[in-house]
Amino acid sequence: MYSLEFKTNIITINDLIQTYCFADRFMEFCKGCSEYNAVWSCPPLNIDPLAYLKEYEHALIIGAKIIYSPDFIEEAKAVPEEAQAAYYEASENVVKALLHTEYDFQSIKAIAPGSCRICVPCERAFARKCKYPDKMRYSFDSFGMDLTKIAQALLGTELLWEKSGLPEYHMLISAFLIKDSGDISVYSEFLINEFIKNMGQK
Repeated sequence: MYSLEFKTNIITINDLIQTYCFADRFMEFCKGCSEYNAVWSCPPLNIDPLAYLKEYEHALIIGAKIIYSPDFIEEAKAVPEEAQAAYYEASENVVKALLHTEYDFQSIKAIAPGSCRICVPCERAFARKCKYPDKMRYSFDSFGMDLTKIAQALLGTELLWEKSGLPEYHMLISAFLIKDSGDISVYSEFLINEFIKNMGQK
């Protein structure tokens, strides 16, 4: 059906904000989405996005590349529901691995690849508080990040879009926000190994 390939990079929070954060531009796109003001992980956030990011020193960017098999791409043309199900399955597994890794450390916080899908519909749609604030993580999009630019510059990958069916691959972009932890290159390598191990456990 599909395989996963991981690409990673480390960047300071200041560089991430200065180079890739364009909140005013991307919030306009978010306003046209059905999940705007309807899902707690999406805009408008109930936090100050920049203040939230600036509590950390580095971001370990994780790209999970979902590579679809040629046979599955053909099948998905006839049954588009299968394409969506595969995408959400991979995304859910990434989020679970992010959370499992995060729970073992006190100095990191996960940023999710897309909106939270623990509750569908989300309690926010009914003006109610999040049921699972310990599991809900904000989406990377919600901070006004240029994910296309991040994918190209930091992960060496073009984002692909397909109006019907499936493209050759999708790229899920998430991150660990990291507080000061000594040798960041060694620490980030350790974190990504733990994340990939947790992906195997699902």
